[in-house]
Amino acid sequence: QGYWNSQVLGSFSAADEVGIFNGNFRPHRFHIFIRMVEKLIPVFIFLAIVFFLAFKQSINWRPNQFHSKRALLFLFIALTATLPFAISLKQASYYLFPAYAFWIMAACALVLEPLKELLHLIPLNKNLTKVESLKFKIFSTFALLLLGFSFFYTFVKWDTVPTRKASTIEDLQLIGEIIPAESTIHCDRESVDAYVVGYLARFENVSVDLERSASYEFKLVHKKTNQSSIENYDQLNLELNHFYLFKRKP
Repeated sequence: QGYWNSQVLGSFSAADEVGIFNGNFRPHRFHIFIRMVEKLIPVFIFLAIVFFLAFKQSINWRPNQFHSKRALLFLFIALTATLPFAISLKQASYYLFPAYAFWIMAACALVLEPLKELLHLIPLNKNLTKVESLKFKIFSTFALLLLGFSFFYTFVKWDTVPTRKASTIEDLQLIGEIIPAESTIHCDRESVDAYVVGYLARFENVSVDLERSASYEFKLVHKKTNQSSIENYDQLNLELNHFYLFKRKP
């Protein structure tokens, strides 16, 4: 009942009235559409380039009936995976991951016909003059080198990019080794966020109670609160980056 009232029903109201954390609550319901447009900027650039080249070459840029139907189908699917989030103020860009593929397929269906005509304008190698052949070879070589460099850079950087909140995850993994699974600990609202609560629940099977009156064997406190001691609790000697973990005295 509490979750239904605070999270489900509360998500339709103002952000300061909703739930435990407000990290994903936005000042207006159009935030999800702004984020969607930002994520789809490369797609819009690709569409603009294709339509511009088609217009410049006097190619009919309008999709035929078959491709129009496919574009509308993917567009409606993408909208059904996007519009419902506007009902709530609780929004994040990763909510749109399932929709991105359908937005892109809709865009591809729109440009398939003019793109095919543009590709037909590329002359075959045997019909090129010496100058055109040289230009084509330079372009092809540059494109292949760029593609090869992309794969090489990805391979070199593999597993070298720091994990999001890596130091926090290290703390939570160490905490998970101390706290028994299927147990509940107490944290105050200033010490944890939705990421910490979600990680503990998903990977360590540990629940978090944010009520200050709660009394549990373990308490987790963020170091930024400068609360290095708690009455009737002992601080465990753990090398944590961001937290203090306390255990109730016998």
